[in-house]
Amino acid sequence: MNSVEILEHAIGKAKFSIEDEFHLPQAMSASDDMVQITSGFDLLTNELGYFVRRGRISSFIPYQRIVFSHSFAKALFGEEKICKDGTTYDRYLERCADAGMTKEEAEYDWEVDEENVTQSFWQYHLQKMVICEEPLKYLEGFLK
Repeated sequence: MNSVEILEHAIGKAKFSIEDEFHLPQAMSASDDMVQITSGFDLLTNELGYFVRRGRISSFIPYQRIVFSHSFAKALFGEEKICKDGTTYDRYLERCADAGMTKEEAEYDWEVDEENVTQSFWQYHLQKMVICEEPLKYLEGFLK
């Protein structure tokens, strides 16, 4: 996929609304100008993003403002809690059961173990994407 396809596919998969995220006005009646949003490259900056036009007013939203936003990451990756190593909560419970721990012991350990710092799935992947040289390629791995 090319960059535009990756971005559009990621936004579609996340069911992410550019209009809601950037508080774009909606047309109030049929005679009002509709907000038009198209993806593409800004020729002046050579940046990928979205062109937003309503009547004669237009603006450009670079893709980074979208893919690095918390609301987009939450929508795409979800809010499930994971260990700092990327292990999901369910997998953690399985490992604890295999080690002979009860579910109550495992849940307590999950909450208090400083080695087991937890974060949301979206936070984990947003951090990985921020340090990645090609964040859109990182996103592409979740779209297949």
